[in-house]
Amino acid sequence: MLSRTDFDVDTRAAVLWAMGGAITAAVAYAVLQFLGSLVFALFAYYASRPIYRRLSAATDHPDLAVTATVLLFTLPVLAVVGYGFFVAVQELDRALLAAGLGQYRPLLEPYLRLVRQRDLRTIVAMLRRPEQAFGPLTQRLFRRGFGYVLAMVSTTLAVLGQLFLALVYLFYLLRDDRRIADWFRRTVNRDADLLTFAEGVDEKLGTLFFGNLLTIVTTGAIAAVTYVVIDRFVPAGVVAYPVLLGALIGIGTLVPAVGIKIVYVPYTAVLLFDALAGETPLWFPALFFVVSLIVVDTVPDYFVRSYLSAGDLNFGLVLLAYVLGTMVFGWLGVFLGPILLALFVQFARGLLPKLTNGTLSG
Repeated sequence: MLSRTDFDVDTRAAVLWAMGGAITAAVAYAVLQFLGSLVFALFAYYASRPIYRRLSAATDHPDLAVTATVLLFTLPVLAVVGYGFFVAVQELDRALLAAGLGQYRPLLEPYLRLVRQRDLRTIVAMLRRPEQAFGPLTQRLFRRGFGYVLAMVSTTLAVLGQLFLALVYLFYLLRDDRRIADWFRRTVNRDADLLTFAEGVDEKLGTLFFGNLLTIVTTGAIAAVTYVVIDRFVPAGVVAYPVLLGALIGIGTLVPAVGIKIVYVPYTAVLLFDALAGETPLWFPALFFVVSLIVVDTVPDYFVRSYLSAGDLNFGLVLLAYVLGTMVFGWLGVFLGPILLALFVQFARGLLPKLTNGTLSG
C-alpha cells in the first residue's frame, strides 16, 4: 500500500513529466515547421565533423574552428555559383548577338555592367536609384511582372531563411556536440542499451552523410569528365566550361526537389537554342540530355551514393533508403531517408533481439 509520501512523490513526478511533455511537444512543433533546415544541418554536421575535429585539435579556439569549418563548407559553393552566374550572363549576351536578337540586349545591359565592373559602390548606387540603371522598357516589364517578382522574392527570402537557420543549427551542433553527448550520457547513464543504440546511430549517420559529401565530389568529377568527352565529338567550344559545369552539377545535388536537373536541363535548353540557330547539330542537345540523365544524374544519385554511404550497412538497404526516401518525402528524403535507415538498422540489430529475449540491461 502506498503511503501519503509515496503518493505525493508520484503525483509530483507525474506533473513534472506532463510539464516536460508539453514543453517537448511545443519545441517539436516549432522545429517541425522548418524540418528541412534541421535535416540539412544534420547532413552538413556529419559531413563536416571530421574536418572540424582536425581543425579543433590544431587550435584552442572552438569558435574559430567552427567558423573555419562552416566557411570551408560554404565558400566553395558560393564561389562556384557566383562565377557560374557571371559566365551565364556573358554567354546569354553572346547567344543573343549570334542569333540576331541584339535588340533584346538592352534588357541585359544593367546586369552586364555589373559583371564587367564588379564595383560594390556602383551596385549599391544602382539599387538606390534603379531608374538610372534600367531603361523604360525594362521598367515597364518590371511593373507588369511586379506580382511575379514579389512571389519570387518571397520564395527566395524563405529559402534564404531556411539556409540561415540550417547554418545556425550547424554552428552550434559542431561547437557543442560534445556537451550534448555528455548531457545524454549523464541522463541515461543507467541504461546501457539506450546509450549503445544512440552511439550506433551516430556512427552510422557519420558514415552515411560523409558518403553523401563524397558523392557530391564524385558526381562533379563524373560530370566534368563526361562533358569533356562529349566535347570531343562535337565542334570545339559547344560544351563551354565543362569543368565549371561539372562543379555546378556537384553542387546541384544539394538543391531541394530538382537536384542537378537545375543545371543540365537549362543548359540543354541553351544547346537547343543554339541548334535551332544553326550553330550546332540538332541531335546534340538530345545526346547531351540523355547522357546527363543516365550517366551524370541516375548512376551517381542511386548507385554511387549508395556505395559510398554504405559502410557496414547493406548496400541494398542504403539504395532503398535513398530511392524510397525521395519517393515518400520528396527532396527531404535524400537526408531523411538515411536517418530513418540508421534508426531502423540500429534498433533491429541492437534493441530488438534483447527485447524478444528479455535480456535488456536493468
